[in-house]
Amino acid sequence: MEKELLRVLVIDDSEDDTLLLERELRRGEWEVTLFRVDTAEKMQESLRNDSWDIVLSDFIIPGFGGMEALKLFNSFDLDIPFILISGKISEEMAVMALQEGAQDFILKQNFTRLLPAIRRGIERVNILTEKRKTLESLSKSESLFRTLASVAPIGIIRTDTQGQCIYANKKWQEITGIDDPCLLDAPISGEVHLQKTDGSFVWILGEVAPIIENDVITGYISTATDISAEKANEERLIRQKELYSALSFTNQAIVYSETPQELFDEICRVAIENGKFNYCWITTFNPRTEEFELQSVGGGNEEFIADLKTLLNQKGNFYREGLQDNSDLIINDIDDPAADLTICHDLGKKYSIRSFANFRLCNERSACGILTFCSDQKDFFDEEIRTLLREMVGDISFALKNFEEEKWRVNAEETLLRNKQTIADLLIDTVAAIATTIEMRDPYTAGHQKRVASLACAIAQEMGMGHERIEGLRLAAQIHDVGKIQIPAEILSKPTKLSNIEFLMIKTHPETGYAILKGIEFPWPVATIIQQHHEKMDGSGYPFGLKGDNILLEARILTIADIVEAMASHRPYRPALGIDAALEAILKERGIRLDAEVVDVCISIFEEKRFYFMETK
Repeated sequence: MEKELLRVLVIDDSEDDTLLLERELRRGEWEVTLFRVDTAEKMQESLRNDSWDIVLSDFIIPGFGGMEALKLFNSFDLDIPFILISGKISEEMAVMALQEGAQDFILKQNFTRLLPAIRRGIERVNILTEKRKTLESLSKSESLFRTLASVAPIGIIRTDTQGQCIYANKKWQEITGIDDPCLLDAPISGEVHLQKTDGSFVWILGEVAPIIENDVITGYISTATDISAEKANEERLIRQKELYSALSFTNQAIVYSETPQELFDEICRVAIENGKFNYCWITTFNPRTEEFELQSVGGGNEEFIADLKTLLNQKGNFYREGLQDNSDLIINDIDDPAADLTICHDLGKKYSIRSFANFRLCNERSACGILTFCSDQKDFFDEEIRTLLREMVGDISFALKNFEEEKWRVNAEETLLRNKQTIADLLIDTVAAIATTIEMRDPYTAGHQKRVASLACAIAQEMGMGHERIEGLRLAAQIHDVGKIQIPAEILSKPTKLSNIEFLMIKTHPETGYAILKGIEFPWPVATIIQQHHEKMDGSGYPFGLKGDNILLEARILTIADIVEAMASHRPYRPALGIDAALEAILKERGIRLDAEVVDVCISIFEEKRFYFMETK
């Protein structure tokens, strides 16, 4: 059979897109002739000089957009369809295009809608053409009118000036579902949602024109066109806009929700307020009890929630089956016997649920719950709506995974903090044991390290040193003489002056202390502080003769605290010299062998009585 010719004008700047478009068109029932233009001038020339059956325009063309093309098309007042094609278009812009006269808009990722849209457009043009021809012919003769009306593809009714029916064709009766036109009080005018005698509804566009004879109105001709498909398309666009709004607000909830429960509550609220569903709820599966737990409900009162909780964990529950077989459940007619939904049928009847959709919420390892949407319309969840809802569910599942990972991270951090505290407690116990051992070998200096630590920490705190750093200084000061453990006890407690050899042995204790402690993983440089606590600012100290800032601040503080405590306390070879003598001694070395700032702070806390050794109180 010979194919009907379809002459197509394409407004597009891309040859590749045009080839894809041509390939899709050739899948239809026409012999396609296609011509492409990409400027307003070329489009105007083509519309003026050639005859076309349809115009297909890309929405985004450099320097010449789809809305401009539509405006130019409208200026020619042609009875052919104009369809916009775009990779991406907002709901507002799509609605505006339809209002401005576009037949439809097609997304490039959904080309399967192109051929049906073209068929509808051509059919509508044919109907309008026939309608115009019919109305033109009516004025010629009543006989011809009835003949034409009987075969017209639109409904036609003729009434007198009082609105009484004179004639109605069969198509009018088919479209309206009204067997007796006389039952109508007035002709159908404008868009009317009419209930047929069989109970179904139809959208009708009615138009009324007067019959004028010798400048006198003698009656009226009314036409009726079934526009149910167009109205369904409008409702689909409105529904898409609502769902995109719900998707947008869901993404905001994902960003700002701090807990899964907060996210669940916001999703249900958005589904009702923005998505216009009549019910929405979220359940999670508890593997320990093997039961579903209702987390949040949108649109339902207390009675509804109670009924829903009863439903969730009944035997044979489709929720449990859906969770196990890794599939979503879409029911577009709750009354369909094939659906086998006896469990939820009563709930649907009681609360006007005609269709519903269950989507699995998944975390990293498995399905963890179900998100349910309900509508009071049958056949509500078409493929486009399901695709949008699956996108929403995917985003929610990703958010739940992040919540789970955050919970794991917080638990890990808490465990780490507990372990660090345990280690710190062990280190403190170790330091105390070492200090006790040292004092047992040198009873004359018992308590020396503890007093030095107390003064060193007071100086550090006054200087504004951080708490963690002060703790490291405290540990170092409490065992700063640990290296003396290898020096004979008789030298440590010798009541007379040490010989040169004995003093050289004493001077080895900083390095010995470093060697003992360097293998212990303190969170502070304890071993280095001890190694440097006899270094002096001018390089005259030991063991390395370090100078200035090459000496750790902690070691500089420890040096001064060690000197002050030693002079203020009793020693085997001399009595205590007292605090005043100790402070005078460090003042003489200020800025020379001892750090000036540390000396000033040490003197100030004694003079202002903000520190004292417990034994000298």
